[in-house]
Amino acid sequence: MRKILITGTGTVARNLAKRLDSAGYRVNFLSTSRSYFNKFPCFFWDIQNDKIDETAFQDVEAIIHLAGAGIADKRWSNERKELLLSSRIEGANLIFRTLEKMHGEKPKVFISASGSNFYGTITQKDGFTEESPAGNDFLGDLCEKWENAAFQFEKLGMRTAVLRTGVVLSTHGGALPKLSKMVKSFVGSPVGNGKQIMPWIHIDDLTKMYQFIYENEQCNGAYNAVAPEKVCNRYFMESLGKVLHRPILPLGVPGFMLKAMYGEMADILLKGTHLINDKITSSGFHFDHPKLLDAIEDVVQNQR
Repeated sequence: MRKILITGTGTVARNLAKRLDSAGYRVNFLSTSRSYFNKFPCFFWDIQNDKIDETAFQDVEAIIHLAGAGIADKRWSNERKELLLSSRIEGANLIFRTLEKMHGEKPKVFISASGSNFYGTITQKDGFTEESPAGNDFLGDLCEKWENAAFQFEKLGMRTAVLRTGVVLSTHGGALPKLSKMVKSFVGSPVGNGKQIMPWIHIDDLTKMYQFIYENEQCNGAYNAVAPEKVCNRYFMESLGKVLHRPILPLGVPGFMLKAMYGEMADILLKGTHLINDKITSSGFHFDHPKLLDAIEDVVQNQR
């Protein structure tokens, strides 16, 4: 039975572990505290103090790197920005240094999360392909360094891929529970002018994509992990209102209010551009939830 090691224990990691376990894989975690995460064994690591249990890599065929502090969990102070960067990059670096000095057979695959904001937190007419350059703002720089930390594993002969992920639709984490709470309280509304694009993906399609990339040896490099339907913020909120049977206020939340509340982080809400996913679909991947309204209905009704 093939073994896969996952870093991080957030929403995506939990759902991915269940999917891989159902598919017959053995799943382990790297963790800072738990000896077990649900039914899955955890091996200790301490990124800040450069410590890791090397037995975590025994018989592991693939590493899926999902660890990292939440981008939108707190306002971006200089200290918070440093944590957002270090929690992603230093974790990958610690794994790389450990594998580099280890003798014997190494894992064959390294897959890392990345963000749809790789291209910058901007709004533009044309969509982004994986060949588009990194943005020159904070998130663009963060994602580029995050991916560089992943691609160093190619030096060890490991097939490497990164998933530039949009808004993940799940009732257990991310943006959807926060937006749903607003809508249920009858204060749901678009953000800004509501015209900015919101790249999105159903949690099940995202975990399916990780498994697909792992199982298909031709898959490597960067992938836009977003659903095919292009939607704006206003349509997103209206769709959420339909599913929750609540009206959406016609006027958007003014940008200056969000700037006052969240500072630089407000750009995540106020700006957005379409990501083109032709690379993953041309590899043979099929989305189970390609339409936003159906996707929201599924996650809400089934508590995905």
